[in-house]
Amino acid sequence: MFVGRPKLCRSTAMTVVLFTKERAYGAALRAWGAHDAKRLALAIAWERSTETDAHRELSTTLAWHAERAKITGISCKAVATSMLHDAMAAVDEHHEAVLQKMIAAAERELVRNRRAILPAALAAADVAEREAVPPALIDSAVRLARWRTRRRA
Repeated sequence: MFVGRPKLCRSTAMTVVLFTKERAYGAALRAWGAHDAKRLALAIAWERSTETDAHRELSTTLAWHAERAKITGISCKAVATSMLHDAMAAVDEHHEAVLQKMIAAAERELVRNRRAILPAALAAADVAEREAVPPALIDSAVRLARWRTRRRA
């Protein structure tokens, strides 16, 4: 039975600052550049931009934001590298999931008729169009679906 006020637990451990000024500035830059990082990661995936050019553009954008906010002591290049890496990983993960859907769609057509390559490609293209992924994935999906159906036979 509880009677009276509870005793507060007092820790003898040192208190550590979770967010330093630099980490807060880095988080602000990440928030301001998140849209650009995603846009540039998609441009790389669609082969509209090289990784070097995308990194350069994101670094410049973050430097502009830092200058406007009077943020100093943060490496915009390092933040851009980290952001672009994270955004590209997210895009790659999405494309891998869509590729699996495309393979399954093409495989359904090939199971019905092993020589039905055009209907298999059209089924994969429909998925690619719905999910807005690069057309290069269509060829990969059809090749993998053909390989799987041959392997099963």
